[in-house]
Amino acid sequence: MREESAADGWAVWVYSEDEIARAEAELERFRMNPTDERYRAFERATPVRANPEPVRAREVRLGEAWRGEGTWGRTPVTGLLLALCLIMAVLTGGGTAAPLVRALQFTGAVFSGQVWRIWTPVLLHFGWLHLLFNCLWMHHLGRMVEMRIEWRRFGLMVLIIAALSNTAQYMATGPGFGGLSGVNYGLFAYVWVRQRYDPASGLHLDTLNTWLLIAWFVLGWLGWAGPMANWTHGIGLVTGAVAGWIACHPRFR
Repeated sequence: MREESAADGWAVWVYSEDEIARAEAELERFRMNPTDERYRAFERATPVRANPEPVRAREVRLGEAWRGEGTWGRTPVTGLLLALCLIMAVLTGGGTAAPLVRALQFTGAVFSGQVWRIWTPVLLHFGWLHLLFNCLWMHHLGRMVEMRIEWRRFGLMVLIIAALSNTAQYMATGPGFGGLSGVNYGLFAYVWVRQRYDPASGLHLDTLNTWLLIAWFVLGWLGWAGPMANWTHGIGLVTGAVAGWIACHPRFR
């Protein structure tokens, strides 16, 4: 938790949903006895923030984000990715139109000049459920991250995660894979590292969704969830974690 001066009093921030009940109980104790020595001691030990604007600049109004008001203009990369994935899903018939699918896959032609194939597999989805779940995660994670780190930096991170994860999958299994899941796992790792080591970033993923992503990752490697591009998941996860760790450095805040 942290507190911040506001025009009409103090705003109390709770970084984790798991801590809301404890925060409410503590606030009620303060209201009952604000002169308690424990609060006076805390006041003496807490430095005063002279300029809260650097933190305020990273704030996102959650109500606005959930309603989608004014946020798409701030997340152009996420919107473009979702639109392209939907268009390609329609054009390929959910991954069944072989000629177009082959044109977008990562193949050995990458090394003879067709460099776009490093990234185009993220636009391929094999089946509508595959498309649906990947787009839902991109909608949630992509918009959350892009609204906080600016679209150019977000776009560069997506390109790096996609390039490394797709290359690793091709080197391990050859062509025949596709989807946004490598990028999604990169964004998941980025959010997890930032919320743990830089809570003021405002990035947060609740416990349920965290465990869902981890469970799906493990099931994929165990082979219990059908054929999956596990190397894109793994390398995406590592790349996103490294990006999150770099972003936690004071120089990049």
